[in-house]
Amino acid sequence: MKKSSAYLVATVLAVSIASSAYAQTSVPSTSAAPEPAPQTAPHVKERHPQMHHARKALENAKKHLQDAKHDYNGHRTKALELVDQAIQEIDAGVDSVKK
Repeated sequence: MKKSSAYLVATVLAVSIASSAYAQTSVPSTSAAPEPAPQTAPHVKERHPQMHHARKALENAKKHLQDAKHDYNGHRTKALELVDQAIQEIDAGVDSVKK
């Protein structure tokens, strides 16, 4: 059961990361107003970018899991719990180096 849960989470994360990468390379929309640039100054380097990217991927995976129509015999619920736990660990890790 643990292997199944871990496999499910790994699969969801892989799909999430792949879809995120695809979304970043897709053709931009033809809307009139472009998205505003981030508010950070261009010379300021983001701290811990890999952790932030991983957190965003987990949030994306969580959204996909929440939108799933089936529970898959409790595996979807368990995957959501593990994704929440992973997000908390990322936050704790980033917070630990701020101190």
